[in-house]
Amino acid sequence: MEAFACVIEHKSSERAASPLNITGGAISQRIKSLENSLSTILIIRERPFTPRRQARLYYSTSRPCARLNMMFLSCSRTKAV
Repeated sequence: MEAFACVIEHKSSERAASPLNITGGAISQRIKSLENSLSTILIIRERPFTPRRQARLYYSTSRPCARLNMMFLSCSRTKAV
C-alpha cells in the first residue's frame, strides 16, 4: 500500500522508489500485484503516471490507514525496548 501511495504522490515509479529505499522495478511489481489483487488497472503507465478514478478512490481511503499503521509501528518499536 505504501508503494502505491508513493506512486500516486510522486507520479513516477522511480521517484516513488527513493523514499522507500527500493528500486523502481520493485515499485512496479508491487503496483502490478495490487492491481491483480483488486482485479483492476489503477495506474496509466505514461509519463507522468496517471491514476485512474479507481486509484484515486482507493488512495483517498487507504492513505489514512497507511499513516495510522506507520504510527503504530513507530510506537511499538519504541515501546519494545
